[in-house]
Amino acid sequence: YEAMREKLEDFITDRITEGLDKLDVGSIIAEEGAKEVKQKFQGSMVSMFLTDDLINSIAEPIGRKVGDYIRENGHDKWERSRLWRAAKSENS
Repeated sequence: YEAMREKLEDFITDRITEGLDKLDVGSIIAEEGAKEVKQKFQGSMVSMFLTDDLINSIAEPIGRKVGDYIRENGHDKWERSRLWRAAKSENS
């Protein structure tokens, strides 16, 4: 029973991680972050220096890093998450 349960937990965790990867959370963060920066500084003196190219040159690498992080660490992070532990304890 325990071995089957662990396999099922791994399968579910893998599916969640794959779903986040397919959702492309990194790109969403980069796009939404860039929009927020533009909106935050719109009409200010700083906005003269914050061109779309500059904002994107900062936001896109951050988005890539988030995507990489999810791919590399998502499985372990999800297993250790409070939500996952709560779901496991309810079914024990």
